[in-house]
Amino acid sequence: MLVLISFTSMCVPCLSFILWRFQENDAVFITTNFIQTPSQQSGKCPEDTNNKFARCRTDSGCTAGEQVLLGNGFKTGQCVQATGTCEIDGWCPAEVDDKPEPPIFMEAENFTIMVKNYVTFPEFDVKRRNIPDDMKGAYINTCRYHPVSDPYCPIFTVQRLVELAHENFSVVARTGAIFGFIIEWDCNLDFSVEYCLPKYQIRRIDSVEEKIAKGWNFRHADYWNAPDGTRRRTLYKFYGIKFVFMVYGKAGRFSPEELAMNLGSGIGLLGIATILCDFLTDFLLRTDAFGKSKFERIRDTKKKGPPTLKTMLENAKPPGAVMVIENEPDADPDASTLDDDSSSSDEDGSTRRGLPEQTPSGDSGFGVARPEKHFLLDDPVKPVHFQRTRVTSL
Repeated sequence: MLVLISFTSMCVPCLSFILWRFQENDAVFITTNFIQTPSQQSGKCPEDTNNKFARCRTDSGCTAGEQVLLGNGFKTGQCVQATGTCEIDGWCPAEVDDKPEPPIFMEAENFTIMVKNYVTFPEFDVKRRNIPDDMKGAYINTCRYHPVSDPYCPIFTVQRLVELAHENFSVVARTGAIFGFIIEWDCNLDFSVEYCLPKYQIRRIDSVEEKIAKGWNFRHADYWNAPDGTRRRTLYKFYGIKFVFMVYGKAGRFSPEELAMNLGSGIGLLGIATILCDFLTDFLLRTDAFGKSKFERIRDTKKKGPPTLKTMLENAKPPGAVMVIENEPDADPDASTLDDDSSSSDEDGSTRRGLPEQTPSGDSGFGVARPEKHFLLDDPVKPVHFQRTRVTSL
């Protein structure tokens, strides 16, 4: 990915001072503020008064050879009463970590960044870049990216990028920040490749809630030899905005072969899954719990009693027929009879219905049977002898 940066409203010395800062892989850094400590040389000097770990009142508070936490050197064992800090052995004078207010390079918000991004999808032999082929040179020189009105313009202002991340440039410029510049390609190659265009997103990566070392900064030193041969340096601590570029891409095209293969493998897996599960549960687990839950045995728990005369008559009667029982003389003189009562009570006291006594009408011989002893329709059929009757349907 190629990133080109242009500057506007910037003095020539300042421009030459910042240009080299952008040599980073997949990232770009724009300086917004810095602290300069000029002409340092190796020697002994008081530590920075802002460092609470170097404060002292007597020499006993400065252990010789001990490194100053968050400091610039090692303690010599002496307490400098003028500053109230320990003397150190290091690069002197010590850096004073006071950021300039307001930030020195506030005009950096007007910088423009031109982004050139190339992607390739070798599976489909497709290559694309973020600048559409139908764009004219005059349009690219004047356009500025906007997510609605100009979503494909490759030129971005720093201020616009910070605003897209919902941040304020004047606040970010003081301590610096890291932003993720996301370029996303999502292409449907069933249509023309001209529709394969990127989408841009800007997100802040570092946290605004950090208490220590908030934002983004780094130090750099320029070394040289003084006329007297002393090795000297100028130390810079830079604050600024770092944009980290992240590119994600995917492309797809319909394939009948892939559809058939996926469909076939899916159907096959569904069939194999049941066989495999049955094998695991039946043979490896060696438990019948699965079988009991898989197969449900249905049993008729209702106990059926012996058939009764009533049920036999109802089953034999055609629909809508009237049952008439005809008496016939019993040829068996030893035939046994049933109970004399037309109705009897069970052991629980309930009354059961029997056939009422009726005299046959006329000489036709038809009518309700009049046995010597009444019998009950609800009684089970038993192997007993009773007066023979003839049942006729009217």
